[in-house]
Amino acid sequence: MEKYNLEQKRAILAYEENSFGRLMFRVRKEKDINFYRNAYRLLLEIYSRNLEGEYLSKTEACELISLSHRNAAQKYVNEAKEKGFVEFRRSRTDRRRIDVIPKQQLLDFVEYELEQTGDMIRNAFGTILEAGSMPKDNAAFSGAKKIPT
Repeated sequence: MEKYNLEQKRAILAYEENSFGRLMFRVRKEKDINFYRNAYRLLLEIYSRNLEGEYLSKTEACELISLSHRNAAQKYVNEAKEKGFVEFRRSRTDRRRIDVIPKQQLLDFVEYELEQTGDMIRNAFGTILEAGSMPKDNAAFSGAKKIPT
């Protein structure tokens, strides 16, 4: 059984795009930091599309990498293939299109990131809920004077 269901994964993915710094902290000593810096959004999008039963085209994948030259963006898409994250396959519906298909290594990588983020969110909310009411509702503040507006 999976730790998080499809809806939870979608919610975590939305949050994960904004928590890029955590991954950068983890990989900062690796020689591949430029790859992750430039391809992180791409890897998440490939995973997200796969959840919906869809694939990015190679052209769409290049457009997700915000570099000024298409050749530079294509370098990172090709590097994702070299690292074993994706494979390229001709589309079954349009022979001109090359689909970017996630491999198990990418699925495992993103699943791990999602679980880490999901656990972090769950722990944060659990701590907040365990703490009880928020300060504005706290009895200690009930006697405080209201600030005039």
